[in-house]
Amino acid sequence: MRMRLWALCVGLVLMVGAQPVCGATVSAVFGAQVEEDEIDAFSGNVDQAFFNVQGDDDQFTVYSLVDFDSSQLGLTGLSTGQVASISLGLTQSNAGFSTNGGLEFFLASDTRAITLSDTARYLSDGDNVGAEVVGSSFGTLYSLGTAVFTQTNTGDVDDFSLSLDTVGEQFLVDQINSGGILRVIGTPTDLGVAATYSGANSLLDPPSPPTLTITAIPEPNFALALGVGCCIIGCKRRRRR
Repeated sequence: MRMRLWALCVGLVLMVGAQPVCGATVSAVFGAQVEEDEIDAFSGNVDQAFFNVQGDDDQFTVYSLVDFDSSQLGLTGLSTGQVASISLGLTQSNAGFSTNGGLEFFLASDTRAITLSDTARYLSDGDNVGAEVVGSSFGTLYSLGTAVFTQTNTGDVDDFSLSLDTVGEQFLVDQINSGGILRVIGTPTDLGVAATYSGANSLLDPPSPPTLTITAIPEPNFALALGVGCCIIGCKRRRRR
């Protein structure tokens, strides 16, 4: 009887511990490049062809943003601690000025729609690297981590593994649970970097917009956890006898 009880306990523990990982990859639904004092335009609209990040010691510093529709992920009812991984996929679209260097990514709290008429709010008088390039233009910036652009060939995909602190993850979870937009911003960390990637309206053949992959671990089934607890209590009682 004792062996059967322990076998049941072990089985329940394995069922609780071996939770499946859920997740999906979604493509960008919008993108823009910001040169601190203006949003790049093309034919009277926001230019979404590229996701470029360029550092410089003058006013030509470029940072880019890209939006993802979290409702397409199929993840609901998440809580902090369940996000297992975050990955940003960017496809190189190289130019003659492409230059290796450092990048930093952020998740922005301000996800309002962007038009060419409201560029004034993107002005920044800070440094030309990291979060200072953006300033307060997009609300709170939650750091997703740093990466390095290393030029290879156009069409090559760079997959960047990202992460958030607890506060940032809570914002991410809230956005996903509400089906909101996830706005990722890329900034330079080197003054000499010129990272050149394909944008939301990719011109590559085949089109290769930025992608976001998020995986999450579902919460353990409460009934299973309760069963494990009952097994442990039962074993203790048998020992007392």
